[in-house]
Amino acid sequence: MLGQVLDAVVIGREGKNSIRLNVAGAEVRAATALPLRRGENLTVRVTQLRPIVTLTPMKPVVAPERTLLQNTVNRTLPLQRPIGKVLDQLRMSLQPPAPTNAGEKPAAALPAVVHRGAERLLSSVATLSAVTDPKRLPAIIRQSGVFAESTLAKSIVTPSAPAAVPQGDLKLQLLQLRAGADASDATKPVHKQSASTTAPATSTASPVRVQESPTAIVAQRAGSANASTGTTPLPDDADNASDPLRQFSRLVDAAVAKIETNQLKTLGALLDGDAQFHLDVPVRFEDGHRDIRLQIFQDEDPNSDPGRESNSIVLEIPLGEDASVRAVVTMNADDLAVRLWSDNTWVRQALSNGRERLLDRLRANGLDHVSVALSALKPFDQWGRTFNGLVDTTA
Repeated sequence: MLGQVLDAVVIGREGKNSIRLNVAGAEVRAATALPLRRGENLTVRVTQLRPIVTLTPMKPVVAPERTLLQNTVNRTLPLQRPIGKVLDQLRMSLQPPAPTNAGEKPAAALPAVVHRGAERLLSSVATLSAVTDPKRLPAIIRQSGVFAESTLAKSIVTPSAPAAVPQGDLKLQLLQLRAGADASDATKPVHKQSASTTAPATSTASPVRVQESPTAIVAQRAGSANASTGTTPLPDDADNASDPLRQFSRLVDAAVAKIETNQLKTLGALLDGDAQFHLDVPVRFEDGHRDIRLQIFQDEDPNSDPGRESNSIVLEIPLGEDASVRAVVTMNADDLAVRLWSDNTWVRQALSNGRERLLDRLRANGLDHVSVALSALKPFDQWGRTFNGLVDTTA
């Protein structure tokens, strides 16, 4: 009947624009491009009977965790900056203050406790030789910051394991560094601050844990004077330039926000029933720091048996300021496909020259069904999850 409300369950996808549904106990085939997955529950309304029956999904009630997720995204996205660039700026901030002209007030130096903490953090960043070592890479990924809260949660709820801060975790080191900067700032004489200056943003945090999730997020930072307005100044604001400690704190906040944005992408995908994982691994090169960016996700293959999934890893590996390698590695049953690309002509030539060597190395590791191709790949940020709710793209 027109206007009738029905419950539906997605049975499976038959193609890009076709799915099978169980609607009120009857199996039907429907034409839709909506990103629905097998097992997903829908509430639909009959909005048309002729010339073809049309079912319109009813807008679900927004769950509290989705509201919390969106609010946190609104806070982290404007603050985030590439971790490698932030680490470069942190290293520069440790340099002795430049000499001043006679009669001028000498530039302020960072407090000793902050200086030591920053040096420890920078020395813990993995080198290129470390991330290219398969035996060391898993530990580097575990310490990249996205597992910080879940690692702490496990140590707290497991009686046999003491609650301890994981050594070397990037996010926890950043938060500890921020706390040290806050404590040092609190000992300074009180002075008038601009309206856009925030209170300590990481003094307390409420972790939100998702069951069986590979990650958790810090959902709220208490004490932020302007968290709802989004007016937190960026690290290079003029208001911060005259205060090295405050500028240092904003840099730390920018790196934490980048880690949290990756956590939020992963969590948002899980809430939607998708298996995605987002990660940035900072690497120490001779000329500075750069980020290896990584995404892992699962996709149902509509052209194969029902329930069969392929696992894909998307990588972006920086080689310099204007050159990087983009790679997509897909595993489907016993088949492994590697696609490589670079926007740099010289890098593409090098990849083409090394294709046979890469094939030999993969086969030497027991992979028989392997293909390696040099093919144009879309930009890294177009592969994974984006926060579409922030911008109305249809307006």
